Amino acid sequence: MKQKLKSLLRNKTYAIVILIIIILAPFSVSKPAQSDIRAVAPCIGIDYENNNYVLSAQIIIPTLDQSYNQNIEVVSCSAPSILECVDKITLVLGKELGLMHCNVIVLGDSVSEYDITEVMDFFIRTPKIDVNTVLINTNSAYELLMASAQMDNGISYSLNNILELNHRIINATDNSLINFYKNMIELTNSNYIARVEVNTNKVNSMQVSQESGSSSGGSGGESSSKEEKALSNIGKTAIYKGGKKVATFSSEDIRGFNWLVDKGDKGSIKVENLTSEPYNGGGCVLSVKQKSTKYKLDTTSLKPKIIAKIEVLLYIEEIITTPNNENAFNISSEHFINDEVKEKAKEEIKKDILKTLEMCKLYNADVLDVNKSFKKYENSYYKKMIDFYGSADEFFRNCEFETEIKIKAIL
Repeated sequence: MKQKLKSLLRNKTYAIVILIIIILAPFSVSKPAQSDIRAVAPCIGIDYENNNYVLSAQIIIPTLDQSYNQNIEVVSCSAPSILECVDKITLVLGKELGLMHCNVIVLGDSVSEYDITEVMDFFIRTPKIDVNTVLINTNSAYELLMASAQMDNGISYSLNNILELNHRIINATDNSLINFYKNMIELTNSNYIARVEVNTNKVNSMQVSQESGSSSGGSGGESSSKEEKALSNIGKTAIYKGGKKVATFSSEDIRGFNWLVDKGDKGSIKVENLTSEPYNGGGCVLSVKQKSTKYKLDTTSLKPKIIAKIEVLLYIEEIITTPNNENAFNISSEHFINDEVKEKAKEEIKKDILKTLEMCKLYNADVLDVNKSFKKYENSYYKKMIDFYGSADEFFRNCEFETEIKIKAIL
């Protein structure tokens, strides 16, 4: 054994490797764990109060034999700038605030209606956060972080999970930090992000129980009660112009957006007052199984025009009965999606598109990227029309939309 060791030491390479191991081994053994020097924040929120930004962060506290939600604490600090807030939280925790694992940024109404330009600038400049982080709007960022941290269920344990399917649902939206920032500084400065609300309404919400304690003087006793709150994600969308929030669209207001762009392939269409057999005054609810949208830019008209070609694959999920069509369930399914159903479905899609366009034009919110599309693919035409209309907002307001809808059915 000694002979082998001596032969290895004669080899300079082996000797250097052994020397490095001897020197570094004590340091690696005594090196503190990452959790001792850095606090992991999967979600942060921004509010604005008394001329200060309020930064709230969900912090994961490593603890044995605890469920996920019991490991989360919410820390909040205020300061004139976001970086100062980060520094304050670092002092409070005694650890560096780690943002590398942050997957959600929540923007409260107070900061959204004030101005989020500085907030976006910080998050884009800092290398500490991923530019693909999802943005959410809410009434109070602090309240939302507190409520989501208290969710005691195994279905959805973070805000990121709550919004996981938003990009697939026709009456919902989502957006990332980098996309929001690009849209904020380009052309029409129009943006949209999903809105999740904290309220006490149990309908259309995910229930959350929060412990609230109170002490009674004299007796020294303590009592606690549960405050029932709910997280509501029903497809609402916050609309921004520049760095300010200008409107909140309902899920019905935003449906037309996802019909016009090639995203969102899950949803439903309700058609009523069908006169044909076997409905006889009843109706049905159609499930969207697939959807594709292609569009072309028309520069031959007096006004800019976009022609959207939409193909939708539908399946009947529910029959709406009336006294005149109680026997509809006994009819073979091949008769259900007839020509009248298809035409009614087309009308509903066109109504959705018209409503969204009216809302977007009302707030000069070109979230459909009309200006961007014409500038990219029909640049010379776009320059002429901008000179004529005077601004990108006017160009968008005067743009016409034409739809060609093709309905396919699954029997």
